[in-house]
Amino acid sequence: MQDHDFSENQQHPFLVKYILGIIQVVFGSSEPWVVRFPAAVACLLTGLILFTFARRVAGFWTGILALTLWAISPVISNHGRLALLESFLALFSTLALYLQ
Repeated sequence: MQDHDFSENQQHPFLVKYILGIIQVVFGSSEPWVVRFPAAVACLLTGLILFTFARRVAGFWTGILALTLWAISPVISNHGRLALLESFLALFSTLALYLQ
């Protein structure tokens, strides 16, 4: 029986740990591509939120520009390939600002 005691690891957000853990359980594997998949999806969703926001504020082509700048950013392309917390940080921060 598992204890689920996270008292030793308080520095990371629980939601991201749960997302990565659930994906590993669903796929039944801890292969690198399994844990990298949610980070890549988070980067894609962040780009779509930026597109939606820019389109609403300044029009369709501005939305395309925002999405393009997001997609070609070297920092995002590197973080989207790894299972790091920064992808989720960008997603949840952008979503929070969009929903305000």
